[in-house]
Amino acid sequence: MVNEQTEGPAFAAPDDEAKLVLLAAELAVGIETHFEVWLLAAAASLLPAGSDPAAAKQVLETVGEVANRVVREVSSLLSTDIDQQRANPLAVVRASLGPVGDALAAAGAPAPVRDPFDKRIHPTDIYDLGPASFGEIHPDLHLPGLLWGAAKAHVHLARRAMAGQR
Repeated sequence: MVNEQTEGPAFAAPDDEAKLVLLAAELAVGIETHFEVWLLAAAASLLPAGSDPAAAKQVLETVGEVANRVVREVSSLLSTDIDQQRANPLAVVRASLGPVGDALAAAGAPAPVRDPFDKRIHPTDIYDLGPASFGEIHPDLHLPGLLWGAAKAHVHLARRAMAGQR
């Protein structure tokens, strides 16, 4: 939408836009800081005692590859204008975990008993790796995740109001 007064994109207040950018950067740094450590711990806790060392090594290598990809994709997503975002960071995280599950299966890790709701919502996440919230990855991510989500919603609604949309 175009704001008739400025002949440019309709934006929320500049302070709100700037705050959203800062919150997105904070969340991206937090995910970069904590995601791989969390995923390593989650995967390692599922490996059976006495696992084949080569299979266990493959799980750890897969975790590193997935973590690198998640950090890149989340950083890219969070640096994209919200009107162009087609996913959210937790969706990126959840969608990325398949290779870790595959490596765990190859290592002989038994699948945990899953809640029926989780089975229905995330049928391919047989190891129940997908986090329900940013705080599950690390407690330090809980507040940045909430603040970013609230700021994104606020800016989205403000832009629509300024453009005369609902």
